[in-house]
Amino acid sequence: MIKRNRVGAFLLASALCLTPLSSQSAVPFHMNNTITASAESISDMPADFQYAADWIWQNRIEREKSTVRRNTIFDQIVAGKGTINYVVKWQSHRTVTYEQRQKFEKMLSDCINAWNDWLAGYENWPYDHIDVKIVGWAVIDKNCLLDLHDDEVVYTDTKYYDAQYDTSNGRDTIPDKEPFAPSELSRFDHFTEKNYQYPGGLDNRFDMYMWATQGFPDIGGCGGD
Repeated sequence: MIKRNRVGAFLLASALCLTPLSSQSAVPFHMNNTITASAESISDMPADFQYAADWIWQNRIEREKSTVRRNTIFDQIVAGKGTINYVVKWQSHRTVTYEQRQKFEKMLSDCINAWNDWLAGYENWPYDHIDVKIVGWAVIDKNCLLDLHDDEVVYTDTKYYDAQYDTSNGRDTIPDKEPFAPSELSRFDHFTEKNYQYPGGLDNRFDMYMWATQGFPDIGGCGGD
């Protein structure tokens, strides 16, 4: 049985704080060596990390009830049997080439597996490697996807996006349209339904968006649930 523990939350929070995801450019992240946790359980945690792990657990994990909601990245990976799927939400009028789109999946895989390498075998975490896939693109303008291939899945539905309270980068206007993928394929919309069946099977679902917004501040990225 996989324990939902503090050190996992600590390692994940630390790794994601260092992960560069920018709406302006994709920066490849490379891990040349596979690193695994030297300790085997939370009782073996180095004392230097204990205070930080306890603080994150008490002030973020417990307070936000993320372990109760069962929709952390850990939950998504376990439900996906060692996989995690993204839809790219391209809230932008900028063009992106086929070659650039091909690099998105590798960038996400490098980022996810950079922290998974530390968790492999820790507290019975069963996955040595996470299979990361981009299963679609949600766009406000399909023409932004240059050299579109037949095997690429594209969603063009949009809704109004109120950006009046958003902080922009000062150079670009944040679009007032937000693209989205079908709700029936979204784990976020259905993770509380234990017997829910995704149309086309589990491999067709998406666990979260990678949301790229034209005009987003130059801070790298942010996350939410």
